Amino acid sequence: MYRTLLVCMLGFALNGCANQIRVPSSCQTVNECAELIKLKIQSNLEFDESFKDQAVKVNFHLDQSANVISYTMLDASKVIKLNEAVKSAVFTSSPFTEVLSADSEIFAEIKEVNLIVLPLLD
Repeated sequence: MYRTLLVCMLGFALNGCANQIRVPSSCQTVNECAELIKLKIQSNLEFDESFKDQAVKVNFHLDQSANVISYTMLDASKVIKLNEAVKSAVFTSSPFTEVLSADSEIFAEIKEVNLIVLPLLD
């Protein structure tokens, strides 16, 4: 009996104000949990001017405790520093304990995450 995992596609803009991002403490729907994951990673992503017009697509999986257990870069940026910053932000954000407040069926759907990081400078 296999469940189809919902793949959360997330994109976000960097604005250099990572310390001001408010990450919710819980979520109840797939969309809320996806937004929470996005915000938590964004709050840990270091900003650099060289990231302008670059994108990185990654995939990661969460275990039952919301720890990142695998990470794959699906489409790397030409800026190595951005690739490293995204990976660091994902692992620094782990565990995503805030998503554990969601119903078990919702959590099962968000255990696989595809994330597109699109740093856009203000």
